[in-house]
Amino acid sequence: MIFGRSLALGVLRITAAVGMCVVAAAPAVADPALPATPAGERAARVLQIIDSDQPPSVPETVAMSDPRLTAALWPQTLAGALTLWQLSGPFSTVSSESGPDQETVRLRTNRGLPADLTVHVDPVGLIDGITMRPAAPPVHNWGDVETALSAIGARHSLLVADGSCAATVSDNAQTVLPLGSTFKLYVLGALADAIKAGDVRWDELLTITPQVKSLPSGELQDRPDGSTVTVREAAEKMISISDNTAADLLIHRLGRARVEAQVARMGNHDPAQLIPFATTREFFVIGWGQPGLREQWRTADEAGRRRILAEADAAPLNVDPVALMRTPVAADHVGWFASAADLCRAHAYLQHAATGAAAPVRDILAINPGVHVDKAQFPYAAFKGGSSPGNLVGSWYLTDRAGRSHVVVFQIADNRPIGIVDENYVFEMIQEAFGLLSH
Repeated sequence: MIFGRSLALGVLRITAAVGMCVVAAAPAVADPALPATPAGERAARVLQIIDSDQPPSVPETVAMSDPRLTAALWPQTLAGALTLWQLSGPFSTVSSESGPDQETVRLRTNRGLPADLTVHVDPVGLIDGITMRPAAPPVHNWGDVETALSAIGARHSLLVADGSCAATVSDNAQTVLPLGSTFKLYVLGALADAIKAGDVRWDELLTITPQVKSLPSGELQDRPDGSTVTVREAAEKMISISDNTAADLLIHRLGRARVEAQVARMGNHDPAQLIPFATTREFFVIGWGQPGLREQWRTADEAGRRRILAEADAAPLNVDPVALMRTPVAADHVGWFASAADLCRAHAYLQHAATGAAAPVRDILAINPGVHVDKAQFPYAAFKGGSSPGNLVGSWYLTDRAGRSHVVVFQIADNRPIGIVDENYVFEMIQEAFGLLSH
């Protein structure tokens, strides 16, 4: 979840006709508000779990799941999705709708946003399908989006602009807020310029070592020590799945000084907000790892922060995953910071830089559009988003069928976590609002 845009609302409905062994499930505890049916009892137990501060039990969630669902979610289990949903709880129940093998419960998150939990069970009462989907209202204008952002109860910004960053909607767009993984746009910009200068090649091999491995999001941290990845693959993973180890590999290859210089080159109005430029591994160690470093970082000047980065580099990456999910650190200025207007200029720079040897940058930015984008309306969609506890960002550079370019950026920041259900509420609103861009 950290940094990457996650749509892992869990799940899916298993319909394939495959062999099945029945697993004895723990008894469900009925919620008085839900019917005493297999689906109602399963939904009630799911609600109890996601309203709790205790980590979901993997054995229990496996026992209550159809084996086909467990296989489809492997190597994760249903417990993984429920853990993410907990950050949007406790939930309040508004109403429910029952079917013969399904229960839909209409909820409100702890931020008051609407969502629907649907639990489907197989013939023996095991969960074979489960979803938690935001119930975002229709979007008629950008004012509806601004209202939705305000409803989250956090600091936020919204910018809608053309390809040169001339704004048509600007709500706190000059306010500096946390970036989450959108800082990786600056790394990609530094890489693009290094490629064009002939200092780095796309096919150059980078070596994965214990010292450079970070934490998810991503997958390179799971590869064996000593394995290699090309610069091109690292860049693709850094942007498309927000791979943190890929980002750190590229920062090490380019050099911190080059990335820091790139911030100003890409039009950031206050590069000091991003200097010194941390790796994701350093971010994790300072934010949630080595005791005392976060407080030192908060009060240190640039020279002091550079010393802290060196200490973080030498420290083990021992981070409590519960604290990581539940403890925002942006108030101590740990992380990367810029405004929505800065991100717009970063996107515009990358589009102009994607020429010659750096041409693949455009394709890299478009691998994962973040939400469903109507290709008939927008043949090209570049995206980078990010999240960390209490922070959420989405940024797009879109080109419509008439050849006009549009940039949409939002940022949300709070001193308490933003759950994934609330995150997806925002992204669903933005996705629908793309239809306004051609008007």
